[in-house]
Amino acid sequence: MGHLLASHHVTIDDVEDVLFGVDGEQPDYRHLRDGSNYVVYGETGDGRLLVIALEPIAPGYFRPFAARDMEPKERRAYRNRKRTR
Repeated sequence: MGHLLASHHVTIDDVEDVLFGVDGEQPDYRHLRDGSNYVVYGETGDGRLLVIALEPIAPGYFRPFAARDMEPKERRAYRNRKRTR
């Protein structure tokens, strides 16, 4: 995860906010399957919108290997999805 912090300023706490929720709230993210990996779109506790790539390492366990801020088009799609729920 060191390269994520250096390249994209994404911390472990940011990734955990997206995947596990903030302050006891249920996580609210969108995910897509990309081959054997998953791409997760979600929001941190600070309101930062991230894209996180995960690879499966065992049944039910994943390792994040890439993370970045959402592009403007991704942000619009993510926010529109949240409004229609």
